[in-house]
Amino acid sequence: MNIANFFASIGLVISMLWSGISTFALKTDFSKDAWYLKPPPPDAAEQLAILPAERQIMHAEMEFYAFFHFGINTFTDSELGTGREDPAIFNPTKLDTDQWIKGVADAGMKGAIITAKHHDGFCLWPTEYSEFSVKNSPYQGDVVAEFAESCRKYGVKFGFYLSPFDMNAPSFGQGVAYNDYFVSQLGELLSNYGDVFEVWFDNYITEEYKGRQDYDWDRWVAIIRELQPNAVIAVGPPNPDVAWVGNESGLANGNVSSVRMRAGNMIWAKSECDVSIRDGWFYHENQQPKTLAQLMHIYYNSVGMNCALLLNIPPNKDGLVNEKDIKQLVKMKNAIEDIYARPVTPATVTIADKDGNVNDSNAVKAIAADNAESYAFSDTEYIVDFKLDSAARLKHIVLSEDSNRCSERIQRFSVYAKMGFLYVRVGTAESAGNKTIVKLSALTPCTDSYRIVVEQSKAAPVLRYVGLYR
Repeated sequence: MNIANFFASIGLVISMLWSGISTFALKTDFSKDAWYLKPPPPDAAEQLAILPAERQIMHAEMEFYAFFHFGINTFTDSELGTGREDPAIFNPTKLDTDQWIKGVADAGMKGAIITAKHHDGFCLWPTEYSEFSVKNSPYQGDVVAEFAESCRKYGVKFGFYLSPFDMNAPSFGQGVAYNDYFVSQLGELLSNYGDVFEVWFDNYITEEYKGRQDYDWDRWVAIIRELQPNAVIAVGPPNPDVAWVGNESGLANGNVSSVRMRAGNMIWAKSECDVSIRDGWFYHENQQPKTLAQLMHIYYNSVGMNCALLLNIPPNKDGLVNEKDIKQLVKMKNAIEDIYARPVTPATVTIADKDGNVNDSNAVKAIAADNAESYAFSDTEYIVDFKLDSAARLKHIVLSEDSNRCSERIQRFSVYAKMGFLYVRVGTAESAGNKTIVKLSALTPCTDSYRIVVEQSKAAPVLRYVGLYR
């Protein structure tokens, strides 16, 4: 054994130990004993019938957008208000929503959501239905209006958060009376501030109020559908357009399917990962923004796992976003752009099936170059080989299904790099969906041959895009 092969073998062993993943001997064919495709689940046909609505398709393409927690809590240095605060303390003397939204636009985010009313009930717009609002504060204006106008100015989509739980409303806990109050406020926000891309409802409620108020979700959803038909509804209702990922750390627990069971119905609801750039949702002077490494870990485990990322950026008492936060957003944007900065177009693409048939596929090569709409596999195809012009150490593989027309099909796939006579598994994902980013092992060998193996799928995959990046 020469010295080059010796070190190559050592590298292979280290890779196996480091990743805990087995390797496979190279086969001269692609028969099932080499690469096995698991059968689809029993309810696959039912799941494949679930497709996104047009508003959900538009939302899925946004991927990454901003949350702004701002309100009475900003001035009490708290996370949870009481509903009994004095509106006189709300006085952002330097309020500049242009500064907020310019930061969002510069960071590459495509939308922004403001907490129009948090759990305390304080309203950031001069609502006709409550005195606990900006109209009775030293700030004589409409934060929501300024926010929406800034969104239009910088080409960012506008959305709002409206807490169903309200610690200030006298009617909370009185059933229909509170639902009437809430729908009136909802109507104001839906009617007076232009196009809305997302309406965010929280399910939070304190122990003392649990069981005292049923929410009229059907009525609330109906008015959104009537007044803002293109808006997605997030989290709260039994059948939302956008589902909560289940934590406030911004992390998906593995790839997440958008097809899910809710309230006894199978629905389409892409998961949204919400997290704050600081430890708290509202601004606290003693907190610092997350590091770039933390923010990118969140990105890979949200957008990179078929989810949307909703990143909170809390303005301070002056009504400004801290410059430290803005600097981190710029660094994050640059790091995200770096993922896609060095695409590699394969010289040839080969499709193989379980019976050992191997065919060149210009159609798959076209979607790898983003020059075709999609490629539909045959029922038996599940192995794709990419041959590069020269050896390269890839860092990322991006895979997108044509899920808008064909639902989400792929349930597991792996990426392999060819090393000598062996294929080493260097990445894996539990679904593909609208977008999955596979961050390859740092010990991926430098090679001209990469392989994607679909290991389980509800039906023959229909790929929209395959991206290879150095």
